Amino acid sequence: RVGDFNNQLSLGLNYQNTQLNSTQTFPLQGNVNKRFSNWLPNLSWRRTFNRQSNLRVNYRASVNAPSVNQLQNVVNISNRLFETIGNPNLEQSYTHFAFTRYSYTDAVKGRSFFAGFFAQQVNNYITNATYITSGDAQLSKPVNLDGYYSLRTFVTYGMPLKPIKTNLNLTLGYNYVRTPGLVNDVKNISNNNVATLGVTFASNISEYIDFTLSYAGNFNQVVNSIQSQLNNKFYFHTVGFKINTLTKSGWFVLNDVNNTVYSGLADGFNQNYWLWNLSGGKKFLKNQRGELKITIFDLLKQNQSIVRNVGDTYVEDVQTQVLQQYFMLTFTYTLRNFGKPAPPARSFGGRGN
Repeated sequence: RVGDFNNQLSLGLNYQNTQLNSTQTFPLQGNVNKRFSNWLPNLSWRRTFNRQSNLRVNYRASVNAPSVNQLQNVVNISNRLFETIGNPNLEQSYTHFAFTRYSYTDAVKGRSFFAGFFAQQVNNYITNATYITSGDAQLSKPVNLDGYYSLRTFVTYGMPLKPIKTNLNLTLGYNYVRTPGLVNDVKNISNNNVATLGVTFASNISEYIDFTLSYAGNFNQVVNSIQSQLNNKFYFHTVGFKINTLTKSGWFVLNDVNNTVYSGLADGFNQNYWLWNLSGGKKFLKNQRGELKITIFDLLKQNQSIVRNVGDTYVEDVQTQVLQQYFMLTFTYTLRNFGKPAPPARSFGGRGN
């Protein structure tokens, strides 16, 4: 490590040795014996411009060894429409990861700015080779392919809105993932682009009332080089509003309302629903350390759980049954301190005993 307080550089080198051993007895006798050895460099550089801003650059290398199940030459036929088989010739993947982050904070004016850029590249990426039969049954096998990349960037800016005693935070982000795969021995590249936007208004009006208004949106686009029928676009966003009120006597009411919209999914999965959690209670005991609260979760009984998964040969929308309206009664006691620290031991000079 070299440098001073304002400019620091650190270099490192690690050695990693991995050994995988497995014995197979069914359907055929066999053993898996794999040993991987790697040198993994890393680098860290930090530049401090002043008390308010700094720049960081980091790089590290890492490896990901295949699992024993991926190495075993065994066919899994539990699902006859989607069978899987291992690959004893799999090698480990080697990942290069780097990121740059710039930070600026002005505590006096209440302003902040953060920007980050992350990049990842993988050699011998462990992906799937999929073989589709005439009856639409599939056989999947793990293989090593080069060509995996991912990029991520974000920008965040915060500032106070003094006339309404509120802090404003804006966030913009972009993700790109390039994933290789094989479909009937033809290489397919899946390009996944995600753009994000976030806006938050957080108040600090007083200790008796505060509110938060937020918006978070995600726009996703997936484009495949040979599987054009799997190209898709989908969007979802959440608008949230929280307001908390407290009286001087300790009575309080908490409201948390969110509206979530899914668009671009399969028929029946596009949703527009509200989630409202309502709480009320009383603070009591000395210095209002005790709190008794009752909460109604999902007051409108509309809660949903929807996830879109994009694979080499499929796009699926999954809706999971979730717990909707329920009630909870809680008691909380706050420990504000643990007494005064003991005075330091006195030291006495002179002759020993």
